[in-house]
Amino acid sequence: MNAHLMKIWMLVHAPLILAAYAWTLSLAAPALAALGGQETRWPGSALTHARRAWALLTAGIGFGMVWAFEDAMYGQVWHWDPVQTAVFAVWCLLAAHLHGAGGWRPGRTMWRWVPFAALAAAVLTAVAMGVTRNEVLASSHRYVGASTWAAHMTLAVLLSLAGLAAWLHGLRAVRPLPNAKRLNLAAWGLRATQLIFVFIGLAAVAHLAWAFYASAQALPRPDDLKPFFETLRNWARGSELPALRAAFAQWDIDGYGLARLLLLPMVAAGLIGGWFFARRLSARLGWITLTVAALACVAVFVQGGLLAGHYAGSGVLSQQIVTVLPRIDAALIGGAYLALGCAAWSLHGAWHNRRTAGYLLPLGLLHLGAVVALWGGLLATALNGYSQHLVDIDGDWQRGYQGYAVRVTGLDVDRASDGGRTHGDGSFRALAQIEIATPEHGVLQGQTLYRDARSAIAGYAGPVRQICEILDYRYARYADHPGYVLHPFIDRGWARDLQLWVATSSAVAALEGGPQAAQAVVVLRVLPFASLLWIGLTLTSLGALWLALRPQPVHREVQR
Repeated sequence: MNAHLMKIWMLVHAPLILAAYAWTLSLAAPALAALGGQETRWPGSALTHARRAWALLTAGIGFGMVWAFEDAMYGQVWHWDPVQTAVFAVWCLLAAHLHGAGGWRPGRTMWRWVPFAALAAAVLTAVAMGVTRNEVLASSHRYVGASTWAAHMTLAVLLSLAGLAAWLHGLRAVRPLPNAKRLNLAAWGLRATQLIFVFIGLAAVAHLAWAFYASAQALPRPDDLKPFFETLRNWARGSELPALRAAFAQWDIDGYGLARLLLLPMVAAGLIGGWFFARRLSARLGWITLTVAALACVAVFVQGGLLAGHYAGSGVLSQQIVTVLPRIDAALIGGAYLALGCAAWSLHGAWHNRRTAGYLLPLGLLHLGAVVALWGGLLATALNGYSQHLVDIDGDWQRGYQGYAVRVTGLDVDRASDGGRTHGDGSFRALAQIEIATPEHGVLQGQTLYRDARSAIAGYAGPVRQICEILDYRYARYADHPGYVLHPFIDRGWARDLQLWVATSSAVAALEGGPQAAQAVVVLRVLPFASLLWIGLTLTSLGALWLALRPQPVHREVQR
């Protein structure tokens, strides 16, 4: 196996994603039938498949984040990789479909949106599988040597054409329902949420399509999408510079632009969702809380809030994201309003009607977990801090970020095979024994792994390049070789998650007779409130699985 895949999380991540793909593709048939007017109600089995697909996709993405957090080619939970972007679009379209499938009937106002979202999710599933097997865009997801991307894209095109034909047939076959009542405000709120999810998903697809177009047209990639390139160019060897330039010129997703585009719809979704649930407790409560939440969003948007006020510039964060921190603050408030409204409605409904508790409680758990995960991911990303060091093996303490101190107390090197894909005489493994003194006056002990199939001397690229590799996934992706891996020491806590990356190439090269000193490159990263991300993903997955595995509930339709 590729060295990066030899983690326990891969035993869960990949099967969950593939199972979710299968259930999502199964929605194509009922969606085509519904668009063509051959369904009078959305099939219960299809609704169950959609719920299972969304639940497994959420859990699969979560386990992928845990894996990425421990891998040098990522080092973070999300960076709008082309495959991530495509899967995210599938997740959004499934969410849009689920927000309208319960009360769907052909002939109602905007009735085509529900089957359209289901079919679009199936189409994008084929696209995601094709992107995974295509080498045009720079990506940390890749099936090496796979050549079936054209078949997956062909399937996506055929499903799209079938959807167009079914839609045209439905224009003649489906008539508006007689005596149909106008949508009330609650129904419009649910519809708006559905459309926001569709917009977010299609926006992700548009950025993915633009990246493919820009690559096909050989358009120059903007300099602001190539951080660390100027630094690396100054340290690159002359013969390497063309390859380095070509690697950083390869197109991927403009994650900064996509994040800016999606923030305001996220704020709107939070406000609409919070009002939707609060008004089900009391119409007056809904309007009062909506007014308060909206004013709070405007205030932090104008003056800044938690993130904009506490950002200190001590972490790895692009200035393109720093400029939109007030928008992120507004999204956090909107999300909190949604979580509180849904939790209050779920608990109130379950308490007063025990028969509906099996539906209301997981629904509340799902929304609460999604917002908690959003808070954790944004807080950890915006408020992260780091420090970098060049330390001697078995040397003194090195003071680092906000009172932390680190040292490498030992290095064990061997050439035992670990079952991974290797080249030549086999790979070596270097386990560095580390200690971290925390501001709370505790000392953490552990080890980090450096593994490579090349010789140690050939694998050493210098401290500056190794720091860039740890801090920027783009260079890590460029520097990756079969059999090479760098795993950090990770300590998870309620207030923060801590990563300690130790690149011991120089020390190993010195042991094998190279001219380098026996030193190690150490990068300490602290991510506040990352625990909220893991807790939120767990709650969301549990709530979604609870809904997906229970019998379909009979509940009142919002739209009459």
